[in-house]
Amino acid sequence: MMARTDTNHDGVIDFDEFKDMMTATMGKKSHAKEVEKAFGLFDRDKSGSITVENLRSVATELGESVTDDELKEMIRIASSDGTSVTREEFERLMHS
Repeated sequence: MMARTDTNHDGVIDFDEFKDMMTATMGKKSHAKEVEKAFGLFDRDKSGSITVENLRSVATELGESVTDDELKEMIRIASSDGTSVTREEFERLMHS
């Protein structure tokens, strides 16, 4: 950690280096928290994945008119197995 944080290699972590390290750390944690929160909005049954039924529920709440075929296509595009989107897949999707 010292080697990564001490960017000017003077053997001391000065305030700017500390601030940069904390900003980077907090940013990562904050982003991960936000992704987890967003995933939870869809994964209401706490199954660990987002299904067509989960998407339908959210779309209905938002007043969106989306067909089952459109929902299935969303899942197919975002998932590796074509049936549900895992948290990891959701995170990758959020980063793209």
